[in-house]
Amino acid sequence: MPDNSTRQEEAKRYQALKNRLMLISLALQGALLCLAITAGWTWRFKAWAGFLGPAPSPWALVFFYFLVFSLYLLLLEFPLNVYSGYVLEKRFGLSSQDFKGWLWQDSKKQVLSFLFSAVLVEALYFLLRSFSENWWLFAWAGWFAVTVLIGKFAVVLFLPLFYKSTRLEDASLRGKITGLLEKYHFPVKDIYVINLSKTTRKANAAFTGIGSTRRVLLADTLLEHFTHGEIETVVAHELGHCKKRHLVKGVIYNTAVSLVVFYAAYLALKHWAAPLGFESPADIAAFPLLGLVAFAAGFILMPAGNAYSRFHETEADDFALKECPDRGAFISALKKLGSQNLADFEPHPLIEFFLYSHPSLGKRISRAEKS
Repeated sequence: MPDNSTRQEEAKRYQALKNRLMLISLALQGALLCLAITAGWTWRFKAWAGFLGPAPSPWALVFFYFLVFSLYLLLLEFPLNVYSGYVLEKRFGLSSQDFKGWLWQDSKKQVLSFLFSAVLVEALYFLLRSFSENWWLFAWAGWFAVTVLIGKFAVVLFLPLFYKSTRLEDASLRGKITGLLEKYHFPVKDIYVINLSKTTRKANAAFTGIGSTRRVLLADTLLEHFTHGEIETVVAHELGHCKKRHLVKGVIYNTAVSLVVFYAAYLALKHWAAPLGFESPADIAAFPLLGLVAFAAGFILMPAGNAYSRFHETEADDFALKECPDRGAFISALKKLGSQNLADFEPHPLIEFFLYSHPSLGKRISRAEKS
């Protein structure tokens, strides 16, 4: 096992490459959306969709256009996805998969993402065809409903497709976690262990679901390398998110942001659809224009969203330190997570400001030492 300084040097190299790849990916996404319009490819995609499906059906036209458009993005982004998702993780010893296993997992994600997104796109274009002026309000309300449903049922529906979960059998650890949850009257369906080690050597824990589907998930990689006291502090951090109602606040924040994004999309289609050569705002060929609005909004608002997330993470840390006053266990858990996940303890401030949803581990540890 390399010493801490060697491990941190390796982490800095890994994170520098990850950050660079993220920025390249963002640039590529923006470029592909622009090219679809400026190079005229979106009209070609629409023509192909017309050949693939029955032309009189707007539903079929939307579906097959979205299929062609998704394949366009998938194929051109595939080399970068392979490098960032598999090659880089393998190079730094974080992946426990061979390429065939990674490709199978990624293919399942792509198919599920396409099917789910296709339903949303069909609904969106139904609203565009039916409510030319108010579609964005109905779409915003629908997006809110979908967000809540995903939060409640995603772990039940999708997690079993990728990982096996089993009930935590360690009676001692189960007692510690159950006692913590009962103290704050926080019911969960159960405490589960997922076999995260089938894909990665990284460690994690989470509270997932809403109401009757809420559960505690512990990665087997966490159980393998962390003491009970350290795991308890990690769970306390996640409980802090729940008790501070960060999920609800996050939904409210995202709902407000999405309202602005949908209205911006409405204005973009209303004022730019005709000048760019689209038949109407409901023309499926204008889909890349919608994508550009969402992309630009996401990029512009990324620092604000990350800053809000870092604030929540600090509150959750404070809750964990208050609930589990063993600062040594909390600090050692952070150090182990950083080492195991190859986190940069002291990233450049600008990188942290723009890209980090959590405060740097160096700051979190320093705050814990001073508390």
